Amino acid sequence: MNEGKVPRRIELQILLSAAAIAGLFVIFNMAGKVPGVIAGGLVAYLNFFFIRVIILRTFARKDKIRFAIALLYGVKFLAVILVVYLIVRSKRFDMVGFLAGFSSLLLGILLEGIRRAIWEDRPPEESG
Repeated sequence: MNEGKVPRRIELQILLSAAAIAGLFVIFNMAGKVPGVIAGGLVAYLNFFFIRVIILRTFARKDKIRFAIALLYGVKFLAVILVVYLIVRSKRFDMVGFLAGFSSLLLGILLEGIRRAIWEDRPPEESG
């Protein structure tokens, strides 16, 4: 099992979760919330993507640049807060839709955990 693929699978699960949530809003005749779902899902995806990039760079370094990368993580965190604040303040997107889309981050991580628990983390069966 390649552990390096897990973060990329989580990113895919985030996008699929946001798409499923948007589809559910359309099915239940709440299509006006779909742009908010898309915006929230995009913010969640980019947040996880940049977390992955920063963490991989941090562990790849063995010198004192780790502090700078940790500082970069703090800047990323503040940037996400700023983006969410600007989206909420602009009132261009429905907040229920945005929060549903942003929750695709949690749903994506949860789905990947369930997928791994069911299909990948099984002990090999003994043949005999």
